[in-house]
Amino acid sequence: MTKLSLIALLSVAAVSPVAAQRYNGQVSFTPAQVKAASDSVRLNLGVVLDSVQLNNRTLVTLTPRLVSQDGAQTYTFPALSFGGRNRGIMWERKNMSGTPRPVLFRTGDKRTLPLSLAAPNVAWVKKARFVVDEKVQGCSGCEEGSMRYNLLDRLVKEEYRPKFTTVYVMPKPEPVKTRSDRFVARFNFKVNRYELLPNLGNNRNEFARVDSVAQAILRNSDVQVKNVTIDGYASPEGTDEANLKLSQNRAQAFVEYLRRTYGLSTRIFAVHGHGSDWEGLLKSAARDQQVPNLSGVLAILNQSGSNEVRKAALRKLDAGVPYAYLLENHYPPLRRTEYQFTYAVRAFNLQEAIERIHTNPGLLSLNEMYLVAEHFPAGSVERMNALETAQRIYPNAPESRFNALANRLAVGQLGNEESFLRSYADGAEKWNNLGVYYGLKKDYVRAKECFEFAGNHPAAVQNLAELAKVEAEQ
Repeated sequence: MTKLSLIALLSVAAVSPVAAQRYNGQVSFTPAQVKAASDSVRLNLGVVLDSVQLNNRTLVTLTPRLVSQDGAQTYTFPALSFGGRNRGIMWERKNMSGTPRPVLFRTGDKRTLPLSLAAPNVAWVKKARFVVDEKVQGCSGCEEGSMRYNLLDRLVKEEYRPKFTTVYVMPKPEPVKTRSDRFVARFNFKVNRYELLPNLGNNRNEFARVDSVAQAILRNSDVQVKNVTIDGYASPEGTDEANLKLSQNRAQAFVEYLRRTYGLSTRIFAVHGHGSDWEGLLKSAARDQQVPNLSGVLAILNQSGSNEVRKAALRKLDAGVPYAYLLENHYPPLRRTEYQFTYAVRAFNLQEAIERIHTNPGLLSLNEMYLVAEHFPAGSVERMNALETAQRIYPNAPESRFNALANRLAVGQLGNEESFLRSYADGAEKWNNLGVYYGLKKDYVRAKECFEFAGNHPAAVQNLAELAKVEAEQ
């Protein structure tokens, strides 16, 4: 063969497809498996080289990175490189032991290189994008190209948060709203007298308190007073007969004051004199650990027999020391007049109810309070305040507690209300809201059972659809 022919043959070989292919950029990746632990986030994936073509002098370096959504922060993992046979020889000749040895690769190999990565579990990392930067180098280390693979838009997929729907119960309307407010007046009287004297002792302040209460009720155009009950009580110093008459006369004196001051008819008053309040003395003394010889005092007050016998025993006990203490500290509060206004309240329209729930919520029925709450958007402060007020005014009404709890669940507030919900009357509302309770606690098995118990209630059907979305991601 001539020299010219040999040169021509070598030229043809130099441009053959395989020899000329430095790198075809056909790297691919297996899906990244991400697992978040308390202190780290781990990734496992494979670098697939099955379709890669490159010559002996090419080095490909892959650098995995986490990049924050705003691009301000980056976490770089150790790089992985692969290349042709010459690259391995170069690594050995240059004694590059301080850098990872490139994986030797030959076109046509079917290989997948494993990548196991770990990053600290901090807030921005979980939301970061996962990318792999590729750099291609030819002979003498000259860069021939680079690109970026965007593998995950968000490292840790945001957990789907189901949007549960709570339901409320409509309280029954109150056809006739009747209210009763009870108060206590402690006027000072002269010994064995029943005249109300404004300038005696603390009476002026006591009259002011009574007038404040009476005016708030009697001059309120929203109410109509139906009955005023007056109960008079005396302390046990005198005889039972005298104390009964004294308590009756003092109660009647209070009636006359209210009647004259506010022009009330005598027909609306019910007056009772209860005489010596031994029961009140027993309860008061039992709460006071400072009473001298308390056990002896309570034994006397609890004994059967006439009040005169008990009175004599108290005076005799421990030379009268306990009796003197009772006279000074417990007898005065027993001399009192209790009074109760019973009145009817008119019905309110929505706007009136919205105003009065702030100024005088006790005048509203539970139904009116519910309508106020329903007027405001779900999750609003106004709705929450209306339902919490209803529970405060009507603490013994199951509907008020149920609705207040429903609203707390609607805004994601969890308390220890499971027992109440389970004890509530059976119905779709109960089972739906109990399901929401379990759902917020991520007890999806029991949540699903409850929603199914609620039958075809629209809220329960919607909540089951939300659970299906959660299950689809698991």
